[in-house]
Amino acid sequence: MLAHLQPKNTLEWATIPYSQLSPAMVQQLHLPSADSLIREHLLNAIQILDRRNKSGKTLSVTDYSLILGFARWIGQRDVAESFWRAMETDHVVPDLKCYNNYLGAIVSHLRHEPYASHSRRLTAFRVEARSKPSPNARHAAYKIGDGGIKQEVMSFHREMIQNDVVPDEETFRLLILGVAREGDLDTVKKILRQVWRIDVDGIVDGLEDGYSEKELDMSPTSPLYPTPFLVYAIAHAFGINNDIPTALRLVDHVSRTYKVEVFDHVWHELFNWTFVLSLPRQASRREHAYLPKASVQKIWEVMRNKPYNVRPTMSMYNKLIKSLFIQQRTRDMWHYMCEALPLFEDMRIKTRDLSKALRKALRQPRHEIYTAQPVGQLHEDYMHSRVVQKTSRLWLKRWVRLLLASMHSWRKVDKDLFWSTIQIPKVILEWKEFMPSKVWYDIPGGRVGIILRSGEEKEIYQEKTMDIMDANDKVLGNNSLLPAQDGNRYVLTRRQQKAATKRGRVTLNQQVKAEKDSTGQKLQPEIDDE
Repeated sequence: MLAHLQPKNTLEWATIPYSQLSPAMVQQLHLPSADSLIREHLLNAIQILDRRNKSGKTLSVTDYSLILGFARWIGQRDVAESFWRAMETDHVVPDLKCYNNYLGAIVSHLRHEPYASHSRRLTAFRVEARSKPSPNARHAAYKIGDGGIKQEVMSFHREMIQNDVVPDEETFRLLILGVAREGDLDTVKKILRQVWRIDVDGIVDGLEDGYSEKELDMSPTSPLYPTPFLVYAIAHAFGINNDIPTALRLVDHVSRTYKVEVFDHVWHELFNWTFVLSLPRQASRREHAYLPKASVQKIWEVMRNKPYNVRPTMSMYNKLIKSLFIQQRTRDMWHYMCEALPLFEDMRIKTRDLSKALRKALRQPRHEIYTAQPVGQLHEDYMHSRVVQKTSRLWLKRWVRLLLASMHSWRKVDKDLFWSTIQIPKVILEWKEFMPSKVWYDIPGGRVGIILRSGEEKEIYQEKTMDIMDANDKVLGNNSLLPAQDGNRYVLTRRQQKAATKRGRVTLNQQVKAEKDSTGQKLQPEIDDE
């Protein structure tokens, strides 16, 4: 039961989408927060363990390794510490899996906290904030110095050795992640050299040929043989330390030397940090751009061509288009927007097909339910596709705003007046679905403003959408096999609240005016402060 309830099995659909969303975007998309999803599954696991303890049964080392893996995935180090103390109280001897999961819980603390993940990159400002005796919640997960993350992972590794637990490849890559998040690349290079004989400085200087034979002596069946996860750890370690060129060289070298496949999420990591390091920086925080602005498109071309042939995601398109907007490359923005649009259309079709299949399966009597895949798996696939589609739609709306905003500098991008007279009107018509209700953009003679939809049309559309969502929730809620909808989907964003307040004032003024006209007297409306 604990193995079945592991978050990597039940919440895998939310891992990638939620890692790309800020709390404001989660609220804007009317999605349940990641914290609420995690707490629900954590409560289920704790209830199972509590019932087993009350029955007089002592938890086994396998049970503890599973619950420690649970804490590792959700990024809750406090939960891992409490169960580690309970394991010591029960006199259960931890095995290698327990040690790795506890070490992973330390490294991945606050993994799903968006603000904490932004603090992983090492800068002068963040080093100072994370070095304080009592850092705030955003920096506490990666504390530096006494009681910091490096000190903890290294002391825990020494404890493993003292207890005769032999580390494996997973242990060492977790050490790499923990040490790198404190900015100690020298220790990272030392681990790579001592465990896998990877000379980082030699590879960067172009001397890797002399080390290939020594590295290939390791058998593929060895517990220390590199895996794709080690490649990801290397990319992350050097990426957060502002050294993308070294990360690229090491990823290429390790993958070729050990015949290790480079998964797409490794390229996502490299592309993300390339984008971050190429952005303009705040001088007040003693920062500067580490990479040229054109670096984003260069790594884009590398990963899309042979031998990698990576298929970009909508998140990667989003970062590329933002980078092109900063460089005022309107034509290239439009090219990649058109290239990414079919991905959204495929997502929409997939979500619609999954919704139909799920509704069809749930309409059948429970004892006759039979589909090509379990109903629970079908529901997870639908939820993942739905979240990805809503996120992609939000990005498409942002892209058209960026495209229109790029016309502010029309003297640079529109010298022949092609965009202002032909292309932008064409874009507005073809992408009307993603355009704001009021569109405006600059032209050589002034500014053009277009109203695409009125407030009444927006209200009608929102009412229809809510009716459809209510109908879907009713179908899903009638079947107890599926989890209920968590979170209030009808919470208005700040922009929607302002619009609703404005419409309410207009309606109130109209009512007052109508009553005044009918009675011929000046009336004072009574307004409730709440």
